[in-house]
Amino acid sequence: MIYELNKEVFLQLQIQQNVILARVLNQAKSAGYDLHYDYENQELFYNFQLTGGRHQIVYIELIKPLVEGFDVIRFVSPCLDLSGAKLKTLTKTKSVDFLKRNCSDSMYCSFAFSEKRKAIVVEAVQIVRTMDDDEFVTLLNYVAKVADEYERDVCGKDDY
Repeated sequence: MIYELNKEVFLQLQIQQNVILARVLNQAKSAGYDLHYDYENQELFYNFQLTGGRHQIVYIELIKPLVEGFDVIRFVSPCLDLSGAKLKTLTKTKSVDFLKRNCSDSMYCSFAFSEKRKAIVVEAVQIVRTMDDDEFVTLLNYVAKVADEYERDVCGKDDY
């Protein structure tokens, strides 16, 4: 990043990738996924193009290590916008519905509120050190699928 004043460079910064996210980025490439690195937010993201012209974005966030040496990432895909006044639309009934969905026998991720995204998201966590390509691909796709199904079937939208 270069800052200039009157066409003269007065500050030059090199923004580097986080080592853990760079590892995930390389693993994604080896599995056939071209993730994007968001340097400003220090996260990765992937835009799925789904059938019927639908799309879904999945973010990969680095979260606190479980214990030292066990770095953890979170796959996150928004499915219900709760920004601004929309937060008031989250009723008790909707909240209980999300909790019930989390307990389904076929649910391998969970719905949560993301303060960062100002939305209900579908999320799954994974320890980076033990993650193989199959786990990466499965979680990336599954989180996108569940979020898109909620958007489509419950909201009747395709916002994310």
